[in-house]
Amino acid sequence: MESTCVRVPREKGEGTRQHLADEGVLNRDLRIQEEDGYLYIPVTDVPDDLPTTVRRFDERDDETDADEILGYEPRFETVGDVALLEPEEDDEAGEALVEADNGISTALRVESAVEGRERTRRMSYVAGEEKTRAVHREYGREFVVDLTDVYFTPRLAEERERVASQVSADETVFDMFAGVGPFTVAAAEAGADVVASDINESAVELLRENAARNKVEDRVTAYNEDAREVARRVAGTADRVYMNLPHSADGFLDAACEAARDGAVIHYYDIRHEDDLFDGAVEEIRGAAADAGYEVEVLDRVVVRSYAPYDYNVCVDVRLV
Repeated sequence: MESTCVRVPREKGEGTRQHLADEGVLNRDLRIQEEDGYLYIPVTDVPDDLPTTVRRFDERDDETDADEILGYEPRFETVGDVALLEPEEDDEAGEALVEADNGISTALRVESAVEGRERTRRMSYVAGEEKTRAVHREYGREFVVDLTDVYFTPRLAEERERVASQVSADETVFDMFAGVGPFTVAAAEAGADVVASDINESAVELLRENAARNKVEDRVTAYNEDAREVARRVAGTADRVYMNLPHSADGFLDAACEAARDGAVIHYYDIRHEDDLFDGAVEEIRGAAADAGYEVEVLDRVVVRSYAPYDYNVCVDVRLV
């Protein structure tokens, strides 16, 4: 059957498929095709933000998707071959995800929000192989993640790529809340020297493993310390600072300014209500920068994703001048 489709590199396939599903334009009656390193994803309508072409597809003739088995679309995200079910989903949804022809071997249920200084979530086993460790791939990079020891979300893949695309090979980058290293590895791959910190010991161990896995370990220095302590180590040397700690990053703005050199770029992440997506965050940055003797040039304001009803995960990019 002939259909309009989106053509994307294979490593972007899962993120694109999920985006199309969220937009309600994924054609679930036809099978996704792979050819020469690209995926061709059939759609029922032309998406505004992606290039399309037309080709022939095979129709689905058996139950291979979880929503076909269940009769509804379960809410989940995937990290590697592990499905993370939303708390309200029942065991039947996890069993269908493992049964379906989608590469998922394990289903876990997320039982809590991110908790504590080490930023972890409680998980419970639902179906499939009993494990919490996965290898997640995005934009050609691989990350080993233990889902009960660290926090990781695939929903920031495009944002990680956005900021990595701005990195120059001669930069020093300070990743203040690095986790297992997705921002760090992307920046190091772009040629930067990266200093990374995280208070979670397991996250730092995995970060080092992931730097080696992606062959950038020579450009990554990782510390299992509070970001404020590491900021003192690198004081006045960072060309770029990542502050991916929504809800709490404002408490570290003074440390970010201490680490930064004149002209440095800060990527500041926050959770903001729709009535004040950016202005309040900009004022927080201006206040800390003024205390450090800097003015602020706002470079970009980005809505990264929806976080909760009326709340959004945003990023403000600024330059200290």
